[in-house]
Amino acid sequence: MKLAVLALMIGCAGHAPPPLSAGPVATITDTKADQVVSQGDITYALGRDLTIIRGDVVTTRVPADCPSPCPAQIWTSAAAIPALDGDGRWIVATRFDGTLWRVRLDGGLEPIASRFGLTKDPVRAVAGAGTTVAVLLDRAVLVTGDGVHVTRFDLDAPRERLAVAQDRIALATTHAVEVWDLAGGQRKSFAVDAGRPAFLGAEGKQSQLVVASPQGVWLEKRGELQPVKVANVAAIAVAGAKLWLEVGKRLYLAHDLGAQDTTVASAGGEPLFGAPNGDVWVGAAGLRRYALGETKGDPMWAARIQPIFTRVCAHCHLPGGDAGVDLSTPAAWSAEHDEIVRRVLVTRTMPPAGTVLDDDDRTTLAQWLHAKP
Repeated sequence: MKLAVLALMIGCAGHAPPPLSAGPVATITDTKADQVVSQGDITYALGRDLTIIRGDVVTTRVPADCPSPCPAQIWTSAAAIPALDGDGRWIVATRFDGTLWRVRLDGGLEPIASRFGLTKDPVRAVAGAGTTVAVLLDRAVLVTGDGVHVTRFDLDAPRERLAVAQDRIALATTHAVEVWDLAGGQRKSFAVDAGRPAFLGAEGKQSQLVVASPQGVWLEKRGELQPVKVANVAAIAVAGAKLWLEVGKRLYLAHDLGAQDTTVASAGGEPLFGAPNGDVWVGAAGLRRYALGETKGDPMWAARIQPIFTRVCAHCHLPGGDAGVDLSTPAAWSAEHDEIVRRVLVTRTMPPAGTVLDDDDRTTLAQWLHAKP
């Protein structure tokens, strides 16, 4: 067996940093997924079945309508986007046959291509972040920032991949990744063969381009792509501001152009799917969700606190977020315990105006916070 050889950025001491602590928060058996999208405490696993998971419990499982012969991969892309009717967010996905669908909470499907003015054009991919949504066609890409006004950009040749951040999109050709700054009207191309683009912190103002290819993984630094010094990466997943890597039969987290072991084992060659709160789903036949931090010893965090954090707090309090305070793990909440109690429960100055934390959520937070020393 060929062993993965890591070349980590470890400083002058020449020793790898100690492993990060990551643990399981959910295991969903008998679920084969082409795409996995999480929104708050609800996860949509799209495969031959449409499986909807709340926390670690399957609430809905509906067979996907697929003509015979059904291809090995039904769903080609999926994303959570601002609702096109102005109410919340939608889970949307594209299929092998070029159709575009909204996936409802009951597992039902609603065709939505007409909302982008499409009648016959096959849709190859959909992606969204913040208020920006993009739809990739064979020779065009459609972009909207408000769900109403759609701009069509014609392409000189088909693009193979699509990624979206707030006010930015990335498109991949065979030999390059193009980044379009929608707000500034500028475009930049990076020479990478068979590149797969994604964005770290896609929902925020300072997103960071990630490109993975058979040759390696690169991160955007000061307007250029810099290699992540880790070899034999089998799969990656962007999870909010975190970048998970599958190396050999272990999961690593990329950081500062290096990588750090999380002690989580994989079967090797398993697909990874990121969640906005930094968690990662692993596996195609049987999904497992892992989180950074001591989640195994605090089941209430995973079951009750983390969904509130994802829905209410994550847009500011992920690593690198606008607030400058990472609250994405139970350990981080424990470290900031007194300040959270003061601002969330006593003065109620958090969350800030415009972000809703209802009384039931506040009661749940109080129960967990007051149970801590």
